[in-house]
Parts: sequence; C-alpha cells; structure tokens
Amino acid sequence: MDQQLNRRSLLIGSSGLVLQVTGALGNAASQGQPVMGIVFTILLGVGTLLLMWGLALYATAKGHSSLWCLLGFLSIVGLIGLALLPDRAVDRSLAQATTAPSRTSSLAFWALFLSIASLVTCGLTFILSIAAVICGHVGLVQVKRSAGTIKGRRVLLVGVIMGYIGIGLGLIFLIVLLTQKHS
Repeated sequence: MDQQLNRRSLLIGSSGLVLQVTGALGNAASQGQPVMGIVFTILLGVGTLLLMWGLALYATAKGHSSLWCLLGFLSIVGLIGLALLPDRAVDRSLAQATTAPSRTSSLAFWALFLSIASLVTCGLTFILSIAAVICGHVGLVQVKRSAGTIKGRRVLLVGVIMGYIGIGLGLIFLIVLLTQKHS
C-alpha cells in the first residue's frame, strides 16, 4: 500500500466524515430553523465530498480504481466496505515495472468531483455542472491521444454523464422557479 496516499486519505476522509456526521446531526436538531438547516445541509454535502475524495485516495493506495469513492454516499458503511478490499498495490508495482508508466488523468478526478458537487446542490450550481462536462470532454480527448499512457476514461465518462444530469436538474429548477414567479 502506498503509505503517502494512505496518510492523505486518512486526513481528508476523516475530516469529511466528521463534517458529514455534524451536518446530519445538525439537520436533525435544526427543525424549524431554515437558515441553520441550509448551513447543516451544506456541511453534510461538503463532508460527503471530502469523504469521497479520501476514499478515492485510499482505493488508489490499495491499488484499486478511484471509482470506489462512490461508497462515500454510504458514509461509514462505505468506509468499512472499502477497508475490506484486498490490497493489490504490490501486484501493480510489479506489473508497472515491465510496462510503460501510465497515470490517471487529473481531469478525471475534477470531472467527477465537480459533477458530484453539482448533484449535491441538485443542479442549482450550473457552473459546476458545466465545468464538470468541460473537464470530462477535455480529459477524454487527452486519454484518446495518449496511446495508453493516460488512464481514467471510465471516471471521465461518469463525470461527463453526471455533469449533464446536473445541467438538466438545474434547467428544471430554473423553469420551475420562473413559472412560480409568474403565477
């Protein structure tokens, strides 16, 4: 296991878990106080994103795809599930010694992160959805032109699809909002 990634995942993931639990408990306690409810919902969303980032780093440290970060939606249950995955980092280091080095596109992470952030806000942040789609498409072009030295095509596709879903949700909310004002 890559110890440096493991330490980073622990720092980021545990911070996210704390924020997630604080947001959930605060939401339950702030019934009837809409402003506090919004604050705690934001804390919950930020905590989920940080937990997922930490889980992506942990999965990478164990030699697995960073898509395992999606277990972050399950909070502590997802963390336990990821901890049970076998460590394949040693096997990958042997395989990489005989093949050309490859890396995962950093745009893959950003496309996924931005699209999840846009979905957490139910598409209300068009800019995040649009940025996710742009990062995803640029990353897909990079992966295609790299002749196998850049990975992350599946993560990029997930980011692009979720970005388009965020744009669709944002448009639906905008239409509903505009029709409510004119009624």
